[in-house]
Amino acid sequence: MEVPLEDGLKSGNGILLGEDGNIVGIRHYKSDTLNGFGLLLNENTFKPKHIYQSKNGKPEGVLINFYDSGIIKKFRTADIFNDSQILEFHENGVIKEIGQTKKGKAHGTFFYFDVNGKLEKRVEYEEGNIAK
Repeated sequence: MEVPLEDGLKSGNGILLGEDGNIVGIRHYKSDTLNGFGLLLNENTFKPKHIYQSKNGKPEGVLINFYDSGIIKKFRTADIFNDSQILEFHENGVIKEIGQTKKGKAHGTFFYFDVNGKLEKRVEYEEGNIAK
């Protein structure tokens, strides 16, 4: 990894390089701590694999996962153990699932769609369990 230094501390975009010297990601530092957006690439295709946000060295904000093709797979808040929103996509890029979590568990109404975007079902959850 190559990271600019400011007063001896990592500050700015750190470039992650694979063994062959190709870029495999970026991490942003401020005063030696992860802060801002990071990007990890698929080491075979060099397309995005994950985009995430960090604050004070911890995941905070959004996390975006990608299929090997580079199409968005999942979009959610980075802190999966608290209240969150989730959007998931089929490999063709069409929305697959919309939902939310409470303390990291499915909570509220989840909407599920087929590969053409047609609503297949709605499911109500309470703290990770299907509501009765």
